[in-house]
Order: sequence, then structure tokens, then C-alpha cells
Amino acid sequence: MGRSELATGADYYPSGSAGETPEHTATLSPFALDKYEVVVGRFRQFVANYDTWRATHPAVGEGNNPQAPNTGWAQSWATTKSDLPATSDDLKALVGCGSTLQTWTTSSVSNDNETYPIDCVSWYAAFAFCIWDGGRLPTESEWEYAAAGGNQNRLFPWGASVPSADLAVYGGSNNSPNVTVGSKLSTGGAGYFGHADLAGSTFEWVFDWYAGDFYGTTASPKPCDNCVNSVNSGGSTARGMRGGGWSYVGTELRNAKRNGFPPGLATTLFGFRCARAVK
Repeated sequence: MGRSELATGADYYPSGSAGETPEHTATLSPFALDKYEVVVGRFRQFVANYDTWRATHPAVGEGNNPQAPNTGWAQSWATTKSDLPATSDDLKALVGCGSTLQTWTTSSVSNDNETYPIDCVSWYAAFAFCIWDGGRLPTESEWEYAAAGGNQNRLFPWGASVPSADLAVYGGSNNSPNVTVGSKLSTGGAGYFGHADLAGSTFEWVFDWYAGDFYGTTASPKPCDNCVNSVNSGGSTARGMRGGGWSYVGTELRNAKRNGFPPGLATTLFGFRCARAVK
């Protein structure tokens, strides 16, 4: 995990932030990460079932990672009524954030948007969707493992090449979220394990509380095992996001690049994908 500070490192980058260091070894139990970001059409099914599901879900502890304590719903934070939309109409209002770049539409009839990544999603709504879909949000370490290709330790999901229009949806290519998810798979943008859009497209929420010094704490005194920042001891007001966004420059798409945003915030840059148990 993290960015190499040695020029010989596969993911060396001299101008990254302190929060990407020190580079350190991490181990993970087996897990699965969805190949694609959640698209509008898939999220529409959640909206259609939301009122029935929301009557009894999510319960405290749902969506937990059995290898990482305090990662279920509301186990590491105090819930409030404003955390998660109460009704399907409220959920529609969230993802219909009023921007010309929102990907949600009120109807799916003859709609190209169904294959676009759902955006304007808060951390709470993303986590709830993953629980509904039988999964959970990935931890930051799981996300980075998938993006870097494990011990391939790649600079970008596809390797060392700088981003281009063939490799990613970002500020130097489409510069819009209105692009079919997986469109860069056939032109070289796939990750080592075959994932699409781990760099660019929408930022992707991860479970962890964001802390700029977290890598400094997980690196010592020994490699971290299923490490996750589930206990908000530093008073963080942000949850982690990875992968860069559709309007960002290429260097922001690096696998080691870390970001954090308030979990209730929902903008056209914010999307997600789910993790789940290995079957």
C-alpha cells in the first residue's frame, strides 16, 4: 500500500502527498470486488425496492466485513435521521442533484444513461445499496489491492503508462460522467484483475474513515492484516474515496492517491462499486 519514494519502485511518483506514504506491506483475506461501478440501471432497481427494504433495513451490523471489526452499518458511527434517505422519493432527490451532469433520470425508457455510472451518491446511500445487493463497501486496503494488481504494485490500474483517452474517463479525455461504464476495457484501461474504471470515471467511496496519517499508523510496527480505519479516533469528518474523477488530471488517477470527503456529500464526481464475500 502507498506510494514508493524510491525511483526504482513500480509506483514511484515524486510529487505525491504525504498521506500516500510510507509505502508498506498489507495482507488481506480473500474477497471479491465488483468488476464495474454501479450504473444507473442497476441503481434504479434499488430505488424501486427502496421503500419496502428501508422499512426494516439497514440494521446495525449489516454489510460488515467479517475480517475487519466495526465495519457493519452504524457500528463505527452514530446514525442520525439525515444519514440515509427515508423514502424512495428522498433517494431520487439525492441522486437527482440538479446538475446537468447528474446521470440519474426519472425514466429509463430509451435512455442511454442506464449504462452510465450512478453519481450524486452519498457514502450512506452507497453503503445501503451494497447491503441491499448482498455486499458491502470495500475497505481502502481492498480497493488499493485491486487497483494496484496486488504485488504488481502498479502506478495506475493498467500499468505505468500515463492516462490517455484510451485508458480512462478523466479531464484529459471525455471530461464527463456520461460515458458507458467499461468503455475503456477494450482499449487498454482494464486493471490487472480485469476491473473497469478503477481510475477516472467517478470517485469511488470506500468504507474507511479518512485520515491523512493512516498509512503511517498501519505501516508500523508490522505489516497490517486486513487493515481498515474503522475507529474514528482522530475526529475525522470524512470517509475515504479512491480512483480520481472524470474531471481530474491524469496524475490524480494514481492507485496510491487518497482522498476524503464528508459522507453526506453527493456530487456528480461521486460513485461507487461493492465488495462481497468470495463464493
